[in-house]
Amino acid sequence: MLAAFWAFVTALPGWLLVLLCMVLLGLVAGALWWWLAHRKPVDIAADTTRRALAALRQAVPNAQRRAALPWIARVGIDLPGLGGVEGLEAAFVEPALPPGATTGDGAMRWWGFPGGVVIDLPPAEAPLQAALAALGKARPDRPLDGILLSLPAAGLVSGTVSGADIRAQLIAACQSAGLRLPVYLVIEGAEDLPGFGDFAGALPAERLTDMLGWSCPVGLDALYDPSWPETALADMAGGIAAAVAALFGEDQSLADPAAAYRLPESVTALTATLEAVSTAIFAPGVAPQPYGLRGLYLSGARAGRLVFLADLLRRKVFPEIGLATPLPGEGPKQAWSLRAVQAATFLVLLAGSIGIALSGWHLSQSAREVAGIVRQLEADLASLEQQAADPAALAEMTRRLVTAMEAAESDRLSYAFLPLSWFDPLARPLGRAAEQGFERIVLAS
Repeated sequence: MLAAFWAFVTALPGWLLVLLCMVLLGLVAGALWWWLAHRKPVDIAADTTRRALAALRQAVPNAQRRAALPWIARVGIDLPGLGGVEGLEAAFVEPALPPGATTGDGAMRWWGFPGGVVIDLPPAEAPLQAALAALGKARPDRPLDGILLSLPAAGLVSGTVSGADIRAQLIAACQSAGLRLPVYLVIEGAEDLPGFGDFAGALPAERLTDMLGWSCPVGLDALYDPSWPETALADMAGGIAAAVAALFGEDQSLADPAAAYRLPESVTALTATLEAVSTAIFAPGVAPQPYGLRGLYLSGARAGRLVFLADLLRRKVFPEIGLATPLPGEGPKQAWSLRAVQAATFLVLLAGSIGIALSGWHLSQSAREVAGIVRQLEADLASLEQQAADPAALAEMTRRLVTAMEAAESDRLSYAFLPLSWFDPLARPLGRAAEQGFERIVLAS
């Protein structure tokens, strides 16, 4: 057949072969164009999540321990990398930062730490929604346990931080998770504040892992108080000033004591800007409020390492895993689907149990009726064998025989909730008995 086809093709005129080749190439090009235009774009967030979960399984093989780990979303602008946290090394980073990069690239990124996972969320709307969808699919009942809100110190000084944009990101994250989440506000990039480098450089190495900040004194359900930023910064500045005084009193090597004392002033100078930004982010406006402030903290870089962040994560953020609560009327869509499947399963089992009980009761009633018909038929046949019956007796036998045959034809011993009755109903042997009775009784009459 192939040889015949080849002979047919070679016999065609040259111009026709060229035309056919051009048509074929056009069809292939059209199919390729259609595929490129309609193909499903690669879900980068889902792919990142899949690879991060694989790395997490390798880092924490125990499934129960892995399920208990908190997932903390990090929201902000130009998020710095977390690969150099002083005193807390990441077990894995997915995807890895390019060599030499210290700040994020606006992509979804997982940081696996001992005790918890921090997930950078993209600031742009479409990638943010894709990342939230991937998290909801990966862990439907508890996609997130908290939010680490990163505000750049330089942006607060210049007044370029937009509280409205950050508020939209926080609302999207909480509503996607279906949870009211605690928010830990961190002023990142404190190395841009005058005096921070001198202060951090004067501290012993073990103090660089400390938590530098203020924790909210009320529960997550409390309404936001506009005075909190001023209180937090004043408390923070007082603590820094006390630490500098202690270092100076202990005759520590302070290259420039006056420079270290400038840090408390730099911190309190952020009050007005931080109040405006925090009010735009945390002021009530969505009911119920989908998130609440848990504290305000300071972090920066020194010699390429992030300081004052390790204890914040391992002693504050990660341990408060149980603070997230479901939003009224909200919840992860996958969790609702699971509940719907569970409810449907319960209803099916309930309907099946009721159906089986009713079918069993009807079957017992029908079985008694059938048994009576069969016994009467046997008695009639026995009386015919012993002696000839009179016409009235034969008429009664015939009536009972017709009743038995009608019962057999009705197939009333087959029940929807008793599958075995579908394939071997009791009406079949009853029908055969009725046929035998027909031959004896009707012919005798």
